[in-house]
Amino acid sequence: MKKLIALLIAIPLFAGGKAWMSLGYGTSSQMYDTDGNAQDLGGSYNTLNIHLGGVYDVFSIPSLLSFFGGADVGLEQLTFSPDQGNSISSGFSPQNIKIFAGAKGLFFKGMLAFLLDLGPESDTNKIPNTDEQHAIMIGLSGMLPNPMISLAGGINYFLTLETEKRVFVSYPTPGYQTVKYDGGDIFALWIKGGYKFGLGEAGLKVIYRLRTAIKVEGNEYTDSDGNHLSIIPYVLVSPPMFPVTFFIKGAVMDEYLPYGFSVMGKNSPVTRVGVTLGGYLKF
Repeated sequence: MKKLIALLIAIPLFAGGKAWMSLGYGTSSQMYDTDGNAQDLGGSYNTLNIHLGGVYDVFSIPSLLSFFGGADVGLEQLTFSPDQGNSISSGFSPQNIKIFAGAKGLFFKGMLAFLLDLGPESDTNKIPNTDEQHAIMIGLSGMLPNPMISLAGGINYFLTLETEKRVFVSYPTPGYQTVKYDGGDIFALWIKGGYKFGLGEAGLKVIYRLRTAIKVEGNEYTDSDGNHLSIIPYVLVSPPMFPVTFFIKGAVMDEYLPYGFSVMGKNSPVTRVGVTLGGYLKF
């Protein structure tokens, strides 16, 4: 019994964590319509964002199981620059904070998170950098440990919470009204494969996201659902003797998930230019 108590006391000492920071930029001048055809927007949407966060294994049994918790804060500037006329922007402002907890083992990882929306409300001088909704996220993933290759896949589900929002309506009287609004839940599937070399890893991630239909006052808008398939190349570099990993990805984050190089989509942006630079510090 004494040995068991001593082991339970010592186990948290094996715990550790990491902190990260990333800087992302992306631009898009087209949008997939309801038939999946790319349509010009008459301008471009430009995204610049920063993410800061950290995670800590609060209880860990080496090589078996660990429980973790953490948070990620996103700040973003979203700007629309029309071909003619003046640009309109959200300003560089907070986007959301994600608070999460979960468990991971040698072959799996599960996570539950709450996304607190911090974006500015839209008005005549600003555009929002979010959908102005809080959300609950569930993530499940699996991985295959291997010294030469990296193989992983998973699913993410974001349950967006209904909010009140000012929208323009044309019936019965044209004008802005405050209504109950839900921009749709988001479901994503992803797979990742990479090759491990001496100083790091290089590979590709494929992500497919689905968004349910927009609801206003509980009524669905016809053909307002969406999807998007993209490919994300990435490179990780871990200098020897340092607890730091640097990365570059061919993608840019929105408020929920990354957008890589577009393959197809519906009611979603055509993303061709996106890059994110960052690093992890282990402790």
